[in-house]
Amino acid sequence: MRNLKLLQVCFCFSILSLLINVTKAQNFHSIAKINNYSPSIKFSHNGKLIACCNMAANDAVGSLDIYDSETGKLASTIVCNPMFVSFSPKDDIVMVKMDQKSFAFFDITDLERPKQMFSTKLDNIISGDMSMDGKYYALGTNDGAAVVLSTQTGKVMLATYPFPNGTYTSCCYGSCKYCPVYSIKLLSENRLLVAGAGMSGKVSILNFNGEVIYTTWAATGITACSVDDSSKHLVVNSGTNSTIYSISGYPNRISKIGNRVYTLKYSPSGNNILDFRDEKIIVYDSEGKKMGKISAKGYTFPSTDGMSFDISTNEKKVAFVYEHNLVVGDFEAIKAAGK
Repeated sequence: MRNLKLLQVCFCFSILSLLINVTKAQNFHSIAKINNYSPSIKFSHNGKLIACCNMAANDAVGSLDIYDSETGKLASTIVCNPMFVSFSPKDDIVMVKMDQKSFAFFDITDLERPKQMFSTKLDNIISGDMSMDGKYYALGTNDGAAVVLSTQTGKVMLATYPFPNGTYTSCCYGSCKYCPVYSIKLLSENRLLVAGAGMSGKVSILNFNGEVIYTTWAATGITACSVDDSSKHLVVNSGTNSTIYSISGYPNRISKIGNRVYTLKYSPSGNNILDFRDEKIIVYDSEGKKMGKISAKGYTFPSTDGMSFDISTNEKKVAFVYEHNLVVGDFEAIKAAGK
């Protein structure tokens, strides 16, 4: 009889675990189909829209597609071959990498009729960012240049070698011929974070006078960087592990997270770090302490840096691209896994 009761308890526990996993899996649902490769997706600041770079191969024409994040309804399309996108603070302007040599700003006040405001050419653009206040934008290139410009006047505020105009500085590249600027981020207090990819990549923080505030090496090469919206924390993803830094004052290394971490990302508040791995999302605190995990059954995340995902500023939603599907999930459920 005792064995029978034990068997009943084990059976009930198994059923309960299955139900919990099914419930967690239902937190994610596909809202749109993506025809081409999507190197970047981005929530608007109010979380109502999500922009998806639909990048076509070879000489085919792609598009920037903007969706309603709740219904998946296509709200706007801009014909281009985009690599990255950023929203202005009021969500009325998008900054779009159009192709390999140009970027543009579009007024999306009327989503059905986006209007191009201006565009600028710069060879080999591979990364970009807009400041939280919308005053500046930054671009990084494959040949090692990083430049910051005013969104109002187009004036060059900072340009690193080998960019041909503005203030020159050797930046994070030292004696290297060049190091592709794989990741670039405008921080608070007029600071620029530049991450160079490659087997001997570097991460540097500069002020707008071109003075290097901090530089660190990533011996096995940098794949991506993530910073919280208040510019207090930085996580640098590299080939074998990821390193967490405090950057609110003088940068200070806090800890490391090891074992195949290519797509760690800070939540906007900086309270959590997410790691998409296999069929689960692992939740860390701001300093890299593992707090919990949530099932994402049906979605097997890649072990490389080929995945696009974002978290809404209000931290209610998380989105990622999986096998040509734009998937949106409940971020509150993910945060709950870390409590």
